Amino acid sequence: MNRIVWNSQSDGPAPQQPAYGGAPRQDQPQYGQYKEPEYGEMASRYPGWNPYVYGAPEPEPSDKDEADGERRNPKVPGGPGNAGDNYRNGIDLDDPVQNPLYGRWDPAAIIAFISALIGVPVLPVLLGAFAIYRSGLFRMKGRALAVAAVIIGLLTTAFDIYVMATGIDPYQLIYQLYGIDMGGSSGSGETSV
Repeated sequence: MNRIVWNSQSDGPAPQQPAYGGAPRQDQPQYGQYKEPEYGEMASRYPGWNPYVYGAPEPEPSDKDEADGERRNPKVPGGPGNAGDNYRNGIDLDDPVQNPLYGRWDPAAIIAFISALIGVPVLPVLLGAFAIYRSGLFRMKGRALAVAAVIIGLLTTAFDIYVMATGIDPYQLIYQLYGIDMGGSSGSGETSV
């Protein structure tokens, strides 16, 4: 049987004796034991313990703080101070966590550039213009490729329209630019300049 020993000089008031066969009162935990926290109550068993090891939540701004911020940094639509105000359907497009396209290559820009190098007349202009808009909106890579595709596509389209309007075969135009005579001379020794 457990026997409770009490020393009046060091232990303070006499401990409560449990009733015969009963358990001791549970209001206060026994020495060396911790009181279990109630539901929703923070357990502060360790002094100096910070539950927000990986970052505390940001404090809720008050109405006064928001008014002060508006006076210091007025928001102008399309202005440089609105870097974080680029929202579409509740998604912050400037946040790489929320925007799945952030920093990725734009496939429309790549396809537009390749089709411009091949010589397709109108497709690079349309795809390039779309890629310029999309890469700016979603912060994607490939804006320079899209601009190059639009420029090359416009030059190719202008060249094709010129060739069709004059009725010249593109190979004949190239031969004329290089000064090659493809007139079919018989080789009589006369040279044309």
